[in-house]
Amino acid sequence: MSEYVPLETDTCPRLLDVKGEQNIKIKYEKYFKKYNKKYFVIFGIFYIMWIIFYKKSLKGGKLAFIKNNLFKLAVLLIISFIFYSLCLWTIAFMRIRKIVKALLYIFMVISLVGAFYYDHGEHFKFHGMYNFMVFCIFIVIFDTLSLILYRWYVFVGLKKFFKQFSIFASFISFIFFFILRRYENVWGVGFLNKKIDDGENLCKVRRPIPWFDLLPVRQNIWTGSESCERKEIFNAYFDSENENKFTIVECPENLPISYVVLPETRTMNFKERKKFALRQSVNKKLDVSVFNYTEPVALPDVEAVLAKCGEHDKLVVRLAGRRVKPAKEPQPKDKLNILLIYIDAMSRRQFFRSLPKTKKFNGKIT
Repeated sequence: MSEYVPLETDTCPRLLDVKGEQNIKIKYEKYFKKYNKKYFVIFGIFYIMWIIFYKKSLKGGKLAFIKNNLFKLAVLLIISFIFYSLCLWTIAFMRIRKIVKALLYIFMVISLVGAFYYDHGEHFKFHGMYNFMVFCIFIVIFDTLSLILYRWYVFVGLKKFFKQFSIFASFISFIFFFILRRYENVWGVGFLNKKIDDGENLCKVRRPIPWFDLLPVRQNIWTGSESCERKEIFNAYFDSENENKFTIVECPENLPISYVVLPETRTMNFKERKKFALRQSVNKKLDVSVFNYTEPVALPDVEAVLAKCGEHDKLVVRLAGRRVKPAKEPQPKDKLNILLIYIDAMSRRQFFRSLPKTKKFNGKIT
């Protein structure tokens, strides 16, 4: 029986493997440190640029300054949004621990809150509230879309992503094209299906940018009035000295005179008052409410009338009279003078812009 001889094992390869793994680990650590260091520097640059451009977009002044620099302020705000988004995406691509990423995202949110408290005014001089509102809308919409596109690309791969995205973009463009065409067709149509006339002696109304109609809120709070004074060739009113009869005067004899009783929309049902059905409902009722005018006429239950003199027209609204007659009693010499001012259907910004003297007077009496 042969003697058992144990096999000799060489431990050197194992030691070499361990050393190799350690070297690779050290190399990876050095690489990630260098990689993250570069990204932290980029993040810092983007963050500083965001603060600089956002602060520049907060520059304000009087109405004339805002109108002259509106485009510049908008560009500065968009650039600041781009740098803020780059900060968020830089954090996303950093190869760091999740808790560190979470802290960086919290830092960005706190910075945004700080920007809000730095300037959240609602005046022309300090208009940070509007900047912050638009900034947040940009972040929610564009960064969410960017995240969806990125996840889409990672999930399906580059080739399929381009193919699917091209089909989707073509479909959306097709829908938007017909929506824009509709807005362009109905833009110039107003009350009673009247269209905006153009001529040397008429108001010049600036046509809006077509794609702007697709935004959620289709208005520009910075633009002023688009109307101008027109030459009146006749007058119409409810004559308080003649039993509040509706009266049309000063219309040339060679022009036909008529009036249209406007319908009471409060009595319409829900279907008639829907967004796109209200105009048609009003026009149908107007077709049976046109009368020729020959003399003052009593319209006791009518609140609004459209007077017509040839191609010219004028909207006349009845002012409600006193429901209770004031008591005729001797008044004291020293009495309170209470002044009530009602301004309806006007935004706060529009009030400051259109009625500066009233705003100044209101500040004195309050």
